[in-house]
Amino acid sequence: MLLRAGMEPRFRFEIVRRLLEYRVDVNVSGIHSSCGSALHEATAAGYSQIVELLLKNGANVAARDGTGQTALRTAFRNDDDRVTEKLLEALEKQYDYGV
Repeated sequence: MLLRAGMEPRFRFEIVRRLLEYRVDVNVSGIHSSCGSALHEATAAGYSQIVELLLKNGANVAARDGTGQTALRTAFRNDDDRVTEKLLEALEKQYDYGV
């Protein structure tokens, strides 16, 4: 929800960065059954810098939202090459895939 707020992208990034400083659980899901984690929300919105920040702070690339979709699936569906690349790199690191 925070990532959807009507504010400039630099403020969104700064808010997420500060929340992470307070060790907010980066993998917690939203309150609605269809919501996913902050990674899902940032991916859906195309916020590649926030996606990268979340991944550096332990976001689970394999996590599924309430509809069973991963953030990577959303990035593919949105045809977002930058976010897709970041998610694929993180997936490789998290699961030690030798792609």
